[in-house]
Amino acid sequence: MLSLIGLTVLITLVLIVIFLGLIYFKPPVYRLTGKNLISLFELALSGEATESDWDVFIGMPIRYNDDLENIRLACEDLTETKAVYADSKRRLCLEPEARSALESFIQDLSL
Repeated sequence: MLSLIGLTVLITLVLIVIFLGLIYFKPPVYRLTGKNLISLFELALSGEATESDWDVFIGMPIRYNDDLENIRLACEDLTETKAVYADSKRRLCLEPEARSALESFIQDLSL
């Protein structure tokens, strides 16, 4: 009988620890701001951004900010029309159309 009570107390403590852990230790959230996009666009314009940097940006919908989501969708369109592509070293390359679009986005985000 004593071992049954001990087992019940132990299971209760373990469940409480798990519950508190789920409340206090939440997974990290990928949340972009305008400053993050300006940094990415400046890296892209200078030729330092990688294909992975770009793919992470265009692959994650931005549900909390419609303006940033519209910019992301426009950048996704640039990728689909081949105005943005990667070279053999996986560095981002920009056609003139994409370059002017990113410069425009930087100006809009700086306001």
